[in-house]
Amino acid sequence: MQSTELTFPDRAGEQLYTWRGIHQSLIPLSKQYMTLAAAQADIVNIPVNSTTYVRSPDGSALADEYMNVAGTLTATGRRMPSQQSVDESHKNILAI
Repeated sequence: MQSTELTFPDRAGEQLYTWRGIHQSLIPLSKQYMTLAAAQADIVNIPVNSTTYVRSPDGSALADEYMNVAGTLTATGRRMPSQQSVDESHKNILAI
C-alpha cells in the first residue's frame, strides 16, 4: 500500500488503492467550490471520474454535483437541496 502509484495489483491481479490513491479519491469530498470556474481551475486536484460540489448559482439548491470527465467538469444532474427547498416540498406534500 506504500507506493507512488494510485493502485497496485494484489495476488489475484485485482487493482487495489494505495494510500496515495485513497487520499486522492477523498480530496474532492472535502472541497466545495463557490463557482464552476473555480472548480474547473482546480481540475488537477479532482481525479477523473470523481465528483465534486459547486454552490448553486441561482440559490435553488445548496450545491450541484459535477464529475470530472476527461478533465472537464460535467453536471451529473444531482443536487444537494437547501433546507428552504426541503421545507417548501414538505409543505406542498402536506397540502395534498
